[in-house]
Amino acid sequence: MGPHDIGPVSNLGLAMPAKRILLVEDDFAVRSLFTLVLRRVGYSIDEAGTVAEAMVLLDAGPYDLALVDWRVPDGDGLLVADSAAQLGAETIMMSGYLPEMPGGRAYGHESVMKPIMPSELVDAVRRVIGKPSEAG
Repeated sequence: MGPHDIGPVSNLGLAMPAKRILLVEDDFAVRSLFTLVLRRVGYSIDEAGTVAEAMVLLDAGPYDLALVDWRVPDGDGLLVADSAAQLGAETIMMSGYLPEMPGGRAYGHESVMKPIMPSELVDAVRRVIGKPSEAG
């Protein structure tokens, strides 16, 4: 290495950007809690309360993870999860009604049952996409 070489970029000590999560949850209190918890551990969160809002956000930029409630007022959260997956995002479906979901509909998506403890939510997210600033 010559005197002007700085070596690999990873040695510069620059922080990696936080992983981006699209959170789709119609219950404002639950959405606020999940956002608070995930931001506190370092993830970047965009929130949507409807399928329509989520689709606009998906069109605007890439996400590492879509964390999506199955039942939202204007449609089926699986449409958001499927779209996010097609765009390269990992996905987690969440619902208090998972046993009622028609067989095979959530194939290809991780799933969590609500209610869920904040620590369990963080664990699920880390299992799927790693820590907030880890390389994917």
